[in-house]
Amino acid sequence: IRDDQRLQLDTIKLLAGNNDAGQFIKLNSDMVNAELKGRYKLTELAYVFQNSIQPYFAVQPATSVTKVQPYDFHLSAFVFNSPAIKSLIPGFERLDSIQFQSHFSDTNGWTASLNAPVIDIGINHIRMLTMQAGTVDNKIKVNIGLGHFVSGSSIELNNTSLNGTLANNQLDFSLNIKDKALKDKYNVGGTLRQQNDNNYILSLTPDSLLLYYQACNISP
Repeated sequence: IRDDQRLQLDTIKLLAGNNDAGQFIKLNSDMVNAELKGRYKLTELAYVFQNSIQPYFAVQPATSVTKVQPYDFHLSAFVFNSPAIKSLIPGFERLDSIQFQSHFSDTNGWTASLNAPVIDIGINHIRMLTMQAGTVDNKIKVNIGLGHFVSGSSIELNNTSLNGTLANNQLDFSLNIKDKALKDKYNVGGTLRQQNDNNYILSLTPDSLLLYYQACNISP
């Protein structure tokens, strides 16, 4: 119970077992359906996720990397527009089904995707949030799209994209925001490089900066 909201769940099912493809864990409830299936060791999943980033952008010292057993699994989740969510999240109004799907393999890398058509929480309204990420050509590529975002009367973003690649402890990124007519309104690109002493150097691409339709010249 939160304030006057009571969390009510009609049914929660949790199944776990083994089959010809490996292990599986399935969760079914009013709010979310999720499934983890394939070859994996449950106690090593956190290390698998850390190690999926580590070769491209260090998130921990190399001496602290934990070796894991071979794995090949799929993780998926579907979040539904449920009254139970309103009881958990203050100001929640609307949510169209959010879909997340991923595949992790110790030999073939990993991929992940997210699709969130509608999220309304208080004064914040999100439309068409998408994400595609994964390993390709010895780097991580990330593409994030946002159709429309409004936060009260002060912030409104249309047709926003954030693209990036991670490799050799460097993030190359490009942020672009268009107006409703799909004309470039803001744009910025650059790199974020991690140094050996865990400091970071941010550099902007000189010819990439666009502020409210106006090109700006900056030093590298």
